[in-house]
Amino acid sequence: MLSTSGTVVAQDRPIKVSANRDFENILFHAMEQRGKLISVSFKYQMNYTEAGEDSITWRQTGELSVDERTDAFAHLFQRIEKPSPVEAKALRGNKETASEGSRRWQPGGVVKTDQGLWICSPEMPRVRLVRNGEPSGFSYSVPFAVRGLGFSFYGNFLRKDDLDFAILPYLTYPSIKTLSSEAGIDVLKKTKLNGGVDSLKNNAVEFFNAGGYVLAIDTNRDYWPIAGLYERTRYVKKKDGSFRENGTQVVTKYECDLELFNGRWVPKDFRYSGTSGSHVVALQWSQCNPAEPFEPFNHLTLANHVADVMGRINSK
Repeated sequence: MLSTSGTVVAQDRPIKVSANRDFENILFHAMEQRGKLISVSFKYQMNYTEAGEDSITWRQTGELSVDERTDAFAHLFQRIEKPSPVEAKALRGNKETASEGSRRWQPGGVVKTDQGLWICSPEMPRVRLVRNGEPSGFSYSVPFAVRGLGFSFYGNFLRKDDLDFAILPYLTYPSIKTLSSEAGIDVLKKTKLNGGVDSLKNNAVEFFNAGGYVLAIDTNRDYWPIAGLYERTRYVKKKDGSFRENGTQVVTKYECDLELFNGRWVPKDFRYSGTSGSHVVALQWSQCNPAEPFEPFNHLTLANHVADVMGRINSK
């Protein structure tokens, strides 16, 4: 389970996107490469800042381990977030959550076993079993969908859509334009790339405008998008009922740094932002398609994690 919407299956022939054969082939190769990510394990730190805020709204640290060969799966995490003033007052007497300064700590996670899913929601830090066949309604199965990164709009990212869902808009665009390096870089300067514009000045980086979403895709590094920007015109209503343009609004802004791990290019850190806020994520990989499958996890994996987090909270 690398996403909440299923898995990517590489196509045996290029899918029909538009008249742009370059983009069609790149998307096919990207799907093929993502489909090869079948067993991964990494730690991560994810910071979310709500739009209009200067400080981080919440920080989540965790570890995701998935092996689709054995159906082994575990996601363990803890979240630290700013409570509202009312919540902060109530937290002082709450034994199930605790605060550090103006923040509260919450453990969470999900582990798959033969019995079903063992779940701990950060809103209710206790371990419970959702048996096979029962709906879990659990939104924390994965921190994000790894394989959809870059092709996903910010809304896809928030929903944790995998690549097979994230590419659906590209199938409806009447035309996808290939951009020159100069034109693509000129647009993507607005993303304020962490590595600078020079990171885009590579002959292997291809630029496209897909329905207004300008993408930079590195064809030498497993066809990962490394930058993207989608803006739309903002309108305001005038007194006579008509509308006038009032600047632009960023719908999706994306940037990703890659690293080579066990023979595959994988995200090292990435940044997504949109109208509702922004996510900054750093990853530390420990496994990527190891020869030996992961051993299945058990419910104690989650129970020990929750007990460890709560013990550290209560000792502060």
